[in-house]
Amino acid sequence: MHQPVLLKEVLEYLNPQSNQNFIDATVGDGGHAKEILKCIAPNGKLLAIDRDTESIIRAKSNLGEFDGRVLFINESFGNIKKIAEENKFSLANGVLLDFGMSSTQLENSGRGFSFQKDEILDMRYDTKNPFTAEDVINEYGEADLSKLFLLNFTTIFLFLP
Repeated sequence: MHQPVLLKEVLEYLNPQSNQNFIDATVGDGGHAKEILKCIAPNGKLLAIDRDTESIIRAKSNLGEFDGRVLFINESFGNIKKIAEENKFSLANGVLLDFGMSSTQLENSGRGFSFQKDEILDMRYDTKNPFTAEDVINEYGEADLSKLFLLNFTTIFLFLP
């Protein structure tokens, strides 16, 4: 299984305790989620969100031992408030957002996330989204690209303390 980055630090900072509830808004393969779930046993629950359908499938497999304590949602963390409200998960004791890509996405996605392989220029986490990176590169003008970069740059800083 994928080794989660900064696991010790994440657990130290979040300090998950027995029977608490947490949200992993970028669950990936479930590495951080697994350790959080161990800490919040026996009744703590985890809302596991990821935009990448394949990551959700891997996380379900990797977290199978916690059946009944994990709710998986294939959605963007940008909708975290709506997702939490719809799933009656508004009283979370902590939220984890692990930005970036997993080694699995880089090595095995076939979606062009790595420059080390000759793959299609797709780069979508959410393959239901009709626009690929190839579409953006070939169809967006300078003004549209500027807006796109500014929007994504601004979004990242909204989540920083």
